Amino acid sequence: RDAVTYAGYAFDCRCFSSAVTLRVDAVEQVGLYDTALLLDDYDLYLRLALDSRIVFLEGEPMALYRHHEGQMTTYELTMGQIQTAKKHLALLDARADVPDVDRARRNFLLMLARSYAVLDDQPASRGYLLQALRLDPGLIRRPWVARRLVASVVRR
Repeated sequence: RDAVTYAGYAFDCRCFSSAVTLRVDAVEQVGLYDTALLLDDYDLYLRLALDSRIVFLEGEPMALYRHHEGQMTTYELTMGQIQTAKKHLALLDARADVPDVDRARRNFLLMLARSYAVLDDQPASRGYLLQALRLDPGLIRRPWVARRLVASVVRR
């Protein structure tokens, strides 16, 4: 598989803390978990992807993911995604060295649009979706984007 990119992880992160091996110096370089965030692990993986190369090992899975009663609720997960996306949009404004910055910004905006839709805040969802479309008008060809846009303006 190809290495992970910061811009790719901006919308869809597939790292699970139970199956990650990290170099100590890489974590020291980007900083430890930001415990102010609900998704402190996602934030760490984003910062690592920005400053290091993340690869997946081939072979059998090292861990399995299971759902259980004690894990995050959908609301907590969604709020964590919002926190993380907003933190990293601010980071994009502060750093000039982010590779593929427009794609990363677009993907964080899409995450916000999706997250606010989950919270049923259609005006916020539409606002972030329109910002993403201004950056990348071709997004409208993606069926889920068109459906999300329509859903954000249709009254229930």
